[in-house]
Amino acid sequence: MITNILATDTPAPETNIYDLIKVGIIPLIVLVIVLIFRKQIIGLFGRIKGGKILGNEVEFIPNAQNQQTLQKDNIPITNIDKAFASYSKENLSDFRELVLAETEVDKLQSDTQKVEHLIKYSTFIYMRFHFELIYKNIFGSQIQLLQALNSVKWETTENIEVHYKLTSLKNQTAYDNFSFDEYLKFLINFNLIGKDEDRFFITFKGLDFLRFLIDTNKNPFLPL
Repeated sequence: MITNILATDTPAPETNIYDLIKVGIIPLIVLVIVLIFRKQIIGLFGRIKGGKILGNEVEFIPNAQNQQTLQKDNIPITNIDKAFASYSKENLSDFRELVLAETEVDKLQSDTQKVEHLIKYSTFIYMRFHFELIYKNIFGSQIQLLQALNSVKWETTENIEVHYKLTSLKNQTAYDNFSFDEYLKFLINFNLIGKDEDRFFITFKGLDFLRFLIDTNKNPFLPL
């Protein structure tokens, strides 16, 4: 039987990375969004010459000029370089110092250790952002289903459908155009649950999502 992590009294790890995320998660999310929609955004910044932010005049460097700057040392331009080129060097420099202080990467000896450490750090932040995205779109009853699956090895489609029907009766308007298949598809597409023949089980990602709710003190009792 899978251990019920929601029933544990183990406190969330007290690490500085949570404090950094509270301070820097929005700029990091912006960066991820830029990477996802890089073609559209790069083209947009290539057309914008300037504007006002909080009453201050801001001039954007044309995209072509940014790329020339990146290419001056004949270094291949990556998606990260393109994303960074859209933001001010001063702001990025400040966040760079925060990352260096938070990761303590300078204490590591070899370049290989430093790279692996930073990849681990980036993976954690990306995972947290991904779970934030899920949390903003998941229904409360779907979280309850994950909690139930966490306490058993598996559950049948029939029993899960009973859970869906009871929930839909309480929220008929919201569920009028949201079928049982779509209800399950959300959880399956995000790999929170898996299916073996006619039985469903919680995945490792589903378990980590529940851990995320605990670590960030998220309210699991969402509407619907």
